[in-house]
Amino acid sequence: MLRFSIDGKRIYIHIFSLKISLRKFFLLLMKFVRFLDLILPKYEKKMAFCMSDDYLSASSKFYEYMINNHKDDYKYSVITDKKINYEGFSTSYHLYSLKGIYELLTSKYVVFAQRLQFFDVLNSPRHIYINLWHGMPIKKLALTRREENSKSAIRQLSLLGKHALFFATSDLFKQLMISCFLCDYKRVFVTGLARNDYIGDHTNDEKIKKLFDIEKYSKVVFYVPTYKMAEDNLKSQVECEFNNIFY
Repeated sequence: MLRFSIDGKRIYIHIFSLKISLRKFFLLLMKFVRFLDLILPKYEKKMAFCMSDDYLSASSKFYEYMINNHKDDYKYSVITDKKINYEGFSTSYHLYSLKGIYELLTSKYVVFAQRLQFFDVLNSPRHIYINLWHGMPIKKLALTRREENSKSAIRQLSLLGKHALFFATSDLFKQLMISCFLCDYKRVFVTGLARNDYIGDHTNDEKIKKLFDIEKYSKVVFYVPTYKMAEDNLKSQVECEFNNIFY
Protein backbone atom coordinates (compact mmCIF):
# COMPACT_ATOMS: atom_id res chain seq x y z
CA MET A 1 0.00 0.00 0.00
CA LEU A 2 1.39 3.41 -1.01
CA ARG A 3 0.43 6.61 0.83
CA PHE A 4 1.86 10.02 1.69
CA SER A 5 2.08 11.97 4.94
CA ILE A 6 3.39 15.38 6.01
CA ASP A 7 5.37 15.92 9.19
CA GLY A 8 6.30 19.56 9.62
CA LYS A 9 7.87 20.66 6.33
CA ARG A 10 8.79 17.14 5.21
CA ILE A 11 6.77 14.84 2.98
CA TYR A 12 7.03 11.11 3.62
CA ILE A 13 6.14 8.12 1.49
CA HIS A 14 4.77 5.00 3.16
CA ILE A 15 5.32 1.78 1.23
CA PHE A 16 3.75 -1.00 3.27
CA SER A 17 5.57 -0.69 6.63
CA LEU A 18 8.46 1.36 5.25
CA LYS A 19 8.50 5.14 5.87
CA ILE A 20 10.91 7.24 3.82
CA SER A 21 11.20 10.96 3.13
CA LEU A 22 10.31 12.14 -0.36
CA ARG A 23 13.85 13.48 -0.84
CA LYS A 24 15.47 10.15 0.04
CA PHE A 25 12.98 8.32 -2.14
CA PHE A 26 13.89 10.54 -5.06
CA LEU A 27 17.63 9.98 -4.48
CA LEU A 28 17.11 6.20 -4.38
CA LEU A 29 15.04 6.42 -7.55
CA MET A 30 17.84 8.35 -9.30
CA LYS A 31 20.36 5.70 -8.27
CA PHE A 32 18.12 3.02 -9.77
CA VAL A 33 17.70 5.04 -12.98
CA ARG A 34 21.46 5.45 -13.28
CA PHE A 35 21.88 1.71 -12.77
CA LEU A 36 19.44 1.14 -15.65
CA ASP A 37 21.48 3.59 -17.70
CA LEU A 38 24.50 1.33 -17.31
CA ILE A 39 22.77 -1.74 -18.69
CA LEU A 40 20.35 -0.41 -21.31
CA PRO A 41 21.66 -0.06 -24.89
CA LYS A 42 22.16 3.34 -26.52
CA TYR A 43 20.81 3.52 -30.06
CA GLU A 44 23.02 5.52 -32.43
CA LYS A 45 20.05 6.67 -34.51
CA LYS A 46 17.94 7.88 -31.60
CA MET A 47 17.68 11.47 -30.32
CA ALA A 48 15.84 12.72 -27.23
CA PHE A 49 14.89 16.40 -27.11
CA CYS A 50 14.39 17.64 -23.55
CA MET A 51 12.03 20.60 -23.24
CA SER A 52 10.33 22.52 -20.50
CA ASP A 53 7.11 24.53 -20.80
CA ASP A 54 8.84 27.06 -23.05
CA TYR A 55 8.12 25.94 -26.61
CA LEU A 56 10.31 28.73 -27.98
CA SER A 57 13.46 27.14 -26.56
CA ALA A 58 16.49 26.30 -28.66
CA SER A 59 15.67 22.61 -28.25
CA SER A 60 12.31 22.98 -29.99
CA LYS A 61 13.84 24.91 -32.88
CA PHE A 62 16.57 22.33 -33.35
CA TYR A 63 13.89 19.64 -33.20
CA GLU A 64 11.91 21.36 -35.95
CA TYR A 65 15.04 21.64 -38.07
CA MET A 66 15.84 17.94 -37.70
CA ILE A 67 12.26 16.89 -38.46
CA ASN A 68 12.16 19.10 -41.56
CA ASN A 69 15.59 18.11 -42.89
CA HIS A 70 16.46 14.69 -41.43
CA LYS A 71 13.11 13.14 -40.61
CA ASP A 72 14.06 9.59 -41.59
CA ASP A 73 17.66 9.68 -40.38
CA TYR A 74 16.87 9.32 -36.68
CA LYS A 75 14.11 8.28 -34.34
CA TYR A 76 13.04 11.33 -32.33
CA SER A 77 11.32 11.68 -28.97
CA VAL A 78 10.43 14.75 -26.93
CA ILE A 79 10.87 14.54 -23.15
CA THR A 80 9.13 17.17 -21.02
CA ASP A 81 9.21 17.89 -17.30
CA LYS A 82 5.57 18.94 -17.25
CA LYS A 83 2.37 17.31 -18.42
CA ILE A 84 2.06 19.24 -21.66
CA ASN A 85 1.63 18.34 -25.30
CA TYR A 86 3.27 20.39 -28.01
CA GLU A 87 1.46 20.76 -31.30
CA GLY A 88 3.27 18.76 -33.93
CA PHE A 89 5.13 16.53 -31.48
CA SER A 90 3.77 13.06 -32.08
CA THR A 91 5.98 11.37 -29.49
CA SER A 92 6.30 13.40 -26.29
CA TYR A 93 6.73 11.79 -22.87
CA HIS A 94 6.90 13.04 -19.32
CA LEU A 95 10.40 12.90 -17.83
CA TYR A 96 9.30 10.92 -14.77
CA SER A 97 7.16 8.40 -16.62
CA LEU A 98 8.40 4.89 -17.39
CA LYS A 99 8.26 5.56 -21.13
CA GLY A 100 9.96 8.93 -20.75
CA ILE A 101 12.84 7.47 -18.72
CA TYR A 102 13.21 4.58 -21.19
CA GLU A 103 13.33 6.94 -24.19
CA LEU A 104 15.87 9.12 -22.44
CA LEU A 105 18.09 6.24 -21.30
CA THR A 106 18.19 4.54 -24.71
CA SER A 107 18.88 7.67 -26.79
CA LYS A 108 22.49 8.14 -27.83
CA TYR A 109 21.93 11.88 -28.33
CA VAL A 110 20.31 14.00 -25.61
CA VAL A 111 19.47 17.61 -26.52
CA PHE A 112 18.54 20.29 -23.97
CA ALA A 113 18.70 24.04 -23.56
CA GLN A 114 18.06 25.13 -19.99
CA ARG A 115 16.49 22.69 -17.54
CA LEU A 116 19.41 20.73 -16.12
CA GLN A 117 17.23 18.15 -14.35
CA PHE A 118 17.20 16.25 -17.64
CA PHE A 119 20.97 15.97 -17.49
CA ASP A 120 20.87 15.25 -13.76
CA VAL A 121 18.81 12.10 -14.39
CA LEU A 122 21.67 10.77 -16.50
CA ASN A 123 25.07 12.54 -16.22
CA SER A 124 26.59 9.42 -17.78
CA PRO A 125 29.36 9.43 -20.40
CA ARG A 126 27.44 6.84 -22.45
CA HIS A 127 25.37 9.60 -24.07
CA ILE A 128 26.33 12.50 -26.31
CA TYR A 129 24.85 15.61 -24.68
CA ILE A 130 24.06 18.56 -26.94
CA ASN A 131 23.72 21.57 -24.65
CA LEU A 132 22.24 24.33 -26.81
CA TRP A 133 21.70 26.63 -23.81
CA HIS A 134 19.37 29.61 -24.16
CA GLY A 135 21.67 32.57 -24.65
CA MET A 136 25.23 33.85 -24.39
CA PRO A 137 26.69 34.79 -20.98
CA ILE A 138 26.74 38.55 -20.48
CA LYS A 139 26.54 38.04 -16.71
CA LYS A 140 27.82 35.51 -14.21
CA LEU A 141 26.66 32.07 -15.23
CA ALA A 142 27.04 28.49 -13.98
CA LEU A 143 30.39 27.92 -12.25
CA THR A 144 31.33 31.62 -12.34
CA ARG A 145 28.56 32.02 -9.74
CA ARG A 146 30.34 29.51 -7.51
CA GLU A 147 29.68 31.46 -4.31
CA GLU A 148 25.94 31.33 -5.06
CA ASN A 149 25.80 27.63 -6.00
CA SER A 150 25.22 24.73 -3.66
CA LYS A 151 27.69 21.83 -3.59
CA SER A 152 25.29 19.66 -5.58
CA ALA A 153 24.86 22.40 -8.20
CA ILE A 154 28.64 22.77 -8.56
CA ARG A 155 28.99 19.01 -8.99
CA GLN A 156 26.21 18.94 -11.59
CA LEU A 157 27.67 21.86 -13.57
CA SER A 158 31.15 20.33 -13.45
CA LEU A 159 29.82 17.06 -14.89
CA LEU A 160 27.95 19.01 -17.54
CA GLY A 161 31.15 20.78 -18.56
CA LYS A 162 32.94 17.45 -18.74
CA HIS A 163 30.40 15.49 -20.80
CA ALA A 164 28.37 17.96 -22.92
CA LEU A 165 28.97 19.74 -26.21
CA PHE A 166 28.46 23.53 -26.14
CA PHE A 167 27.78 26.18 -28.76
CA ALA A 168 28.64 29.87 -29.01
CA THR A 169 28.01 32.79 -31.35
CA SER A 170 31.63 34.01 -31.54
CA ASP A 171 35.16 33.29 -30.34
CA LEU A 172 34.64 35.74 -27.47
CA PHE A 173 31.55 33.92 -26.23
CA LYS A 174 33.33 30.61 -26.73
CA GLN A 175 35.90 31.70 -24.16
CA LEU A 176 33.14 32.82 -21.81
CA MET A 177 31.31 29.48 -22.12
CA ILE A 178 34.57 27.70 -21.30
CA SER A 179 34.93 29.88 -18.19
CA CYS A 180 31.34 29.25 -17.12
CA PHE A 181 31.40 25.47 -17.48
CA LEU A 182 35.14 24.70 -17.32
CA CYS A 183 34.73 22.62 -20.46
CA ASP A 184 37.42 21.62 -22.91
CA TYR A 185 38.15 24.09 -25.75
CA LYS A 186 37.38 21.38 -28.31
CA ARG A 187 33.89 20.82 -26.88
CA VAL A 188 32.66 24.34 -27.72
CA PHE A 189 31.66 25.09 -31.32
CA VAL A 190 31.10 28.52 -32.86
CA THR A 191 27.89 27.93 -34.81
CA GLY A 192 25.39 30.53 -33.65
CA LEU A 193 22.23 29.60 -31.77
CA ALA A 194 19.47 27.40 -33.17
CA ARG A 195 16.73 29.76 -32.07
CA ASN A 196 18.39 32.74 -33.76
CA ASP A 197 18.03 31.13 -37.18
CA TYR A 198 14.35 31.98 -36.98
CA ILE A 199 15.01 35.72 -36.69
CA GLY A 200 15.50 35.85 -40.45
CA ASP A 201 12.30 33.93 -41.15
CA HIS A 202 9.94 36.38 -42.88
CA THR A 203 6.83 34.19 -42.83
CA ASN A 204 5.37 36.17 -39.91
CA ASP A 205 6.22 39.67 -41.19
CA GLU A 206 2.62 40.58 -42.03
CA LYS A 207 1.37 39.34 -38.67
CA ILE A 208 3.96 41.47 -36.85
CA LYS A 209 3.12 44.56 -38.91
CA LYS A 210 -0.58 44.14 -38.17
CA LEU A 211 -0.16 43.29 -34.49
CA PHE A 212 2.12 46.23 -33.63
CA ASP A 213 1.09 48.64 -36.39
CA ILE A 214 4.77 49.41 -36.95
CA GLU A 215 4.63 50.67 -40.53
CA LYS A 216 3.55 54.14 -39.40
CA TYR A 217 6.86 54.62 -37.54
CA SER A 218 10.19 55.61 -39.08
CA LYS A 219 12.19 53.79 -36.41
CA VAL A 220 11.27 50.86 -34.18
CA VAL A 221 12.98 49.77 -30.96
CA PHE A 222 12.55 46.02 -30.55
CA TYR A 223 12.81 45.02 -26.88
CA VAL A 224 13.33 41.26 -26.73
CA PRO A 225 14.26 40.10 -23.21
CA THR A 226 15.60 36.61 -22.70
CA TYR A 227 14.23 34.07 -20.22
CA LYS A 228 12.27 36.08 -17.64
CA MET A 229 10.05 34.44 -15.04
CA ALA A 230 9.17 35.52 -11.52
CA GLU A 231 8.53 32.16 -9.89
CA ASP A 232 7.27 33.62 -6.64
CA ASN A 233 4.03 34.83 -8.18
CA LEU A 234 4.09 32.77 -11.38
CA LYS A 235 3.80 35.96 -13.40
CA SER A 236 5.99 36.72 -16.35
CA GLN A 237 8.47 39.46 -15.51
CA VAL A 238 8.00 40.85 -18.97
CA GLU A 239 4.55 42.05 -17.91
CA CYS A 240 6.17 43.95 -15.05
CA GLU A 241 8.99 45.44 -17.11
CA PHE A 242 7.19 47.32 -19.85
CA ASN A 243 6.81 50.33 -17.54
CA ASN A 244 10.32 50.03 -16.17
CA ILE A 245 12.48 48.25 -18.75
CA PHE A 246 15.74 49.82 -17.52
CA TYR A 247 14.95 49.41 -13.79
